[in-house]
Amino acid sequence: MFKFRYKLDRDQVVFGIPTIDVRNTSLGKGCPQSVISLPCYPGKYRSYTGHCNNVQNPEWGNANTPYARVLAPHYADGISTPRQAINGGDLPSARGVSLTIHQGNDNIYSHTTTIATFFGEFLFHDLAHTAQAVGHKGHRIKCCGLKEDFKHPECMPIDIESDDPILSDIGQNCMEYVRSCQAIRTGCTLGPREQINQVINNSNYNNFNLLYFQYGIKFELNYI
Repeated sequence: MFKFRYKLDRDQVVFGIPTIDVRNTSLGKGCPQSVISLPCYPGKYRSYTGHCNNVQNPEWGNANTPYARVLAPHYADGISTPRQAINGGDLPSARGVSLTIHQGNDNIYSHTTTIATFFGEFLFHDLAHTAQAVGHKGHRIKCCGLKEDFKHPECMPIDIESDDPILSDIGQNCMEYVRSCQAIRTGCTLGPREQINQVINNSNYNNFNLLYFQYGIKFELNYI
C-alpha cells in the first residue's frame, strides 16, 4: 500500500496525499466520477438531488456524495482500518457501551415530549442516509457464525456477552453488522476512507422530501 511503502504518518495521509493531482494519471483516467461541473442558472425550483441549489458551488449538498467532515478521520492504519484504543487493542463493544449508558430508567422532562425525538428523526432522515456495503448482486452480507477466513472484509459483527440482560435469554451471541460502503473521494483524490450520503431521491438539504416527493410519485402512478 502507498502509505506503508513510503512510511507515511497519519498527518501525511490525511492532509498531504489528498493534494496530489491524479487527473493525468491512470487513476484519474479510470475515475468514474465526473470532475467537470456544468454551469448553473438560478431557477424557480430547487433540484431534489441538490445539484445547483448553490449556483456558485453546484456540488455542495448533492446526493450520492461523500459526507463533509468536521474533524479528520482517525483510522488505526490511517487509511481504513477501524479505530483502536490507545493501547492498540480493540475499542469496547458497541453493545457493551449501549447497555452501560442506557439503563432503562425513565427520566421525565417537564420541558419536552417524545415529539422532540420523532421530529429529530424526521430531520435526520431528510438529510442523511449512509449506504451500507453489500455482497454479490446486492445481497446482504452475513458475518455471524462464520470462520474468519470466510468473513467478508467489510464484516464487523458485534459480540454478545453471555450475561447480556436481553439477548442472552434468546441464545444470541452475535449481532450482524457491516461497515458503511466507501465513497469515491471528490475528484478521485487519494486519502483516507470516506462514507457516502446517498439519501435516495433527496439531497443534503431540508426540503421535506419525506412529506411529498415519494408519495406524490405513487399518487400520480395510480392515475396513469
